[in-house]
Amino acid sequence: MRTAGSLLDAPADPSSLRRAECVAYCLREALKTIPESYGGLGGGEWRTRSRKVSEAKQRFEEIRGLPGADVDRSLRDLQDRIDDLGLTFEQETIHQKRLIAVMVERTGAEPLASGTRPVNAYQDLLTRLDQALHTRTSLAAVAGMWGEALAILRQLFLQPDARHQELARLAALQGPVGADVATLKSLLAAPGHLEYFLARVDDPSWLELLDASGLLEPADGQSGWPVYAAVERLRGQHAGRLSALLATMLNQWGADPGKAFVIARAAILLGVDGQDVILRAAQRIRVHQPCHGSRWTRPGGQTRPASSSSRSPIQFSPA
Repeated sequence: MRTAGSLLDAPADPSSLRRAECVAYCLREALKTIPESYGGLGGGEWRTRSRKVSEAKQRFEEIRGLPGADVDRSLRDLQDRIDDLGLTFEQETIHQKRLIAVMVERTGAEPLASGTRPVNAYQDLLTRLDQALHTRTSLAAVAGMWGEALAILRQLFLQPDARHQELARLAALQGPVGADVATLKSLLAAPGHLEYFLARVDDPSWLELLDASGLLEPADGQSGWPVYAAVERLRGQHAGRLSALLATMLNQWGADPGKAFVIARAAILLGVDGQDVILRAAQRIRVHQPCHGSRWTRPGGQTRPASSSSRSPIQFSPA
């Protein structure tokens, strides 16, 4: 990274015809060292599996046509080795998988997958740097990628104390705007960071802005939805506004019974103000029963299955 920065800062040199490509190369190599520093997945995973494919192919070609040779078995072995190699890319690229492993090791959680996707941004930047090395590019273009690289590294690996200080400062803002959301996104790498922030917000406008940005989408069956922390903090003075927000979320994501369940759990914290959201969530979940081992409980303790058609006042609680 230092070398890339020095090249960008150096005075223009007419004799340096490929300076932009050199910067791109330095950036790419610097970013690639981060996931490669994690040993859990084995730096030679790709090399090992590709070598096994090559060896199996060689054995198959050596015995093919020989009388009495078990060609079918050799072909199956080659196919198995190819399948093993394909597993390397089943979900994420090698760099993505290793970067996620680094984040899990440092933060204890996988990176955010809604609203801001730092691992995807990292992989996209690597791809564009690769392309820059094989095409004519400009210093202005690689300078922009340099800025992106710094932002991604800050988002992923900012020291906890510094991150928490910035999150607390933002949470105290009144009347946040879109630019504040962009600043917040640059600080969020894992669900715990979002929960830390939401547990300290004083203005429900934050929730409305973050919902519009896609950051608050619940995961199916998520037990630790970060929004719970904000509802718990703000319900005393803003229960009606929070209920309206949860109703909007239910309209958007309630077709998924798991997400409807998560939203209903947040509405429970609002008491009477959340009852309409709970009832509407119940109607959606009934269609997909059984779901999450949930039950519908009448006041007084009588328990009925969530598929009941009763319209009596109810409370929603996980089993």
